[in-house]
Amino acid sequence: MSDFNFENARQLEGKVPFKFAFPLGLQHVLAMFVSNLAPILIIGGVALGNHPGTFSSDGLTMMIQAAMFTSALVTMIQLYPIKIGSYQIGSGLPIVMGVSFAFVGVGTAAAAEFGMPAVIGAAFVGAFLEVFVGFTYKYIKRIFTPIVTGTLLIALGLYLVNVGGNYFVGGFGPLRGTWEAILTATITLLVALAFNVYGKGVWKNAAILVGIAVGTLFALIIGITNFDLVGQTDWVSLWHIVPLKAIDFNFADMFKLGAIVPFIAVYFATTVETIGDTNGVALGGLGRIATEDEISGGLLADGFGSMFSTAFNALPNTSFGQNVGIVTNTKVVNKSVVFTGVAFLALLSFLPKFAAIFRIIPDAVLGGALITLFAIIVGNGIKMLAKAGFSDKNMLIISIALGLGLGLGGKTEFIELHKILDILFGSAVAATAIFAILASWIIKPDYSEGNWDPNDL
Repeated sequence: MSDFNFENARQLEGKVPFKFAFPLGLQHVLAMFVSNLAPILIIGGVALGNHPGTFSSDGLTMMIQAAMFTSALVTMIQLYPIKIGSYQIGSGLPIVMGVSFAFVGVGTAAAAEFGMPAVIGAAFVGAFLEVFVGFTYKYIKRIFTPIVTGTLLIALGLYLVNVGGNYFVGGFGPLRGTWEAILTATITLLVALAFNVYGKGVWKNAAILVGIAVGTLFALIIGITNFDLVGQTDWVSLWHIVPLKAIDFNFADMFKLGAIVPFIAVYFATTVETIGDTNGVALGGLGRIATEDEISGGLLADGFGSMFSTAFNALPNTSFGQNVGIVTNTKVVNKSVVFTGVAFLALLSFLPKFAAIFRIIPDAVLGGALITLFAIIVGNGIKMLAKAGFSDKNMLIISIALGLGLGLGGKTEFIELHKILDILFGSAVAATAIFAILASWIIKPDYSEGNWDPNDL
């Protein structure tokens, strides 16, 4: 690329020649590729194991295809917004969208208890929260303070670390606790960390993908996975763009209150992440804070995009922080560059044999590759809390939210007492969100020790 003037790619608008746009856009796809598909593998695996009557192996492959297709399409809407009156759906910024890890905890719980139809239904209904916030952002933005969102991210990250740990030791199948599973996970983890620490350029961005590739190769060598499923899968398919084709459903199975409420709480967390990612792209790539219209548009793309994704056989879409990091490091903000990358991702979605390759990845490989990524969510929560400061009042709010949320959330004793308590304590993440908001409202936070000014909202 020595003959290419990178300043062209560092402009938001304008064309970049394909021979340069493709590799620059491809690194965005590599950075998010595994994170986009892994939540479906985890949640879908639980649904297959617990409710095979409403979900099949073919359905899981279809959901993987759909995740690629819908992520690409929603990213395109982020890049080139749809105008509706005085509102826009999409930020107009180079924000890459994909299936969020944040939903793994509540998704696996819903898949285990109710099955995949309830996961899809809860994800669809919960997206209305983000749409509502997108339309009303300028009126309610003061709710999204660092002390509330930081506490929620910590609870979410701790929940997911436990999920990653279960997969690290082999998942919940016959390989759980075996030396083959643990060794495979360890090799995957070490390779991913090595490429992340010592890799350069695209190799650093693709560290997780390289770790999974090496871990899966090792699993093939020692015989804990094989290519049989890939050989049985068609080359080309369009079924993933047929609404709700991936699941055998009826509407009564799709809308379960016990699944919907936890999903709403996680949508609150992803709303916060999207606000942060939108500001991150604007600040890191363009040297300015995102406008109110850009944040509102980004949230609407998240919300409507999640509805679209769940209706078309995938899971909720949200902004990807790792791609914000790429924009910040390279300053390549050109929308046509990102469009070129995700257009290639959409093309891959029509090749189910490619999607089936990801189906043969063992649980232990996913655990080894992703356990540290889950922990990063905890770190992001701590960074958010640092902005608020650790005054006595703030520590009390944090303690109440985490103590009651993590300590009492999910306890069946409360759930069995009354249906209202099921809504409040059915999920540790949901309970933490509710108590964080209530505690902040009753105990007024003190921001004197932090570096966040409430007047900035």
